[in-house]
Amino acid sequence: MSRASVIVGFALTLGASSLLAAAKAPPSSLQTPGAVLQFSHSHERVLGCTYQPATENCAERWGPAAAGVTLSLSPVERRLVSQPHHERVPTTISLPNREGKSAQEVRVESGAWSLSWLDQQLTFRVEPQRNFGVQLKTISGACVVESGRCVRHDEAVVRSVSVPAAFLGSH
Repeated sequence: MSRASVIVGFALTLGASSLLAAAKAPPSSLQTPGAVLQFSHSHERVLGCTYQPATENCAERWGPAAAGVTLSLSPVERRLVSQPHHERVPTTISLPNREGKSAQEVRVESGAWSLSWLDQQLTFRVEPQRNFGVQLKTISGACVVESGRCVRHDEAVVRSVSVPAAFLGSH
């Protein structure tokens, strides 16, 4: 065997293995069509109230409360998405029950999604490889001035959900 045929044979083998390696790995845009979202929930509650006579207001003392919650995500139909519908299915996310703050990362496919959490609703977009956070917040209790003193109302609850403005809506 001549030296030229050995070099050509080696080059063909090297070229074929390069083609195999390239065929195994899809383009990076197809590997991760969605994004990783950091869902977090913080929960504070009123522990006590102190009347402030000078301002006729209440000073509230806050403390952490159980932050475990369950929310649901549903794909918004009739929107341009990168994945077939069967990969965008409704899902439920449960954050661990910890005092103060709870968080979990979840991979979500690209497209428009509707988030439902108790009385809160929000629609947002997931774009390929653009990770972001979804913050849920609960404040339990309130202090109210009644007859020159502060009264704590434990039944008062305020909830909010926020995402970066760039991802709001479903366009």
